[in-house]
Amino acid sequence: MPTPARHVAALDDSSWRQEQAAQSRQRIIQAGRDLFVNMGYGRTTIAEIASAATIYAAFRNKHTVLHQVWYVGSAATRRTSDFGIGSKSAP
Repeated sequence: MPTPARHVAALDDSSWRQEQAAQSRQRIIQAGRDLFVNMGYGRTTIAEIASAATIYAAFRNKHTVLHQVWYVGSAATRRTSDFGIGSKSAP
């Protein structure tokens, strides 16, 4: 029989998993809605919905993706330029 502390931890883990499942379901519904509206039901595949739902988990919209592409790219450029990597003037 689980101890009270383990029982509470199990409930917390169960609640967390239920919350994660609910959030995943919402992302899938949102992705499906967006794709159905933009592409139509007939042209939307389940793979596109899954892909979009996965992206929504990290990035809520295209603007956020663009921002991160710019931010990460500019950070990489700053790091390499600090060491002269990619410099055309290098011998």
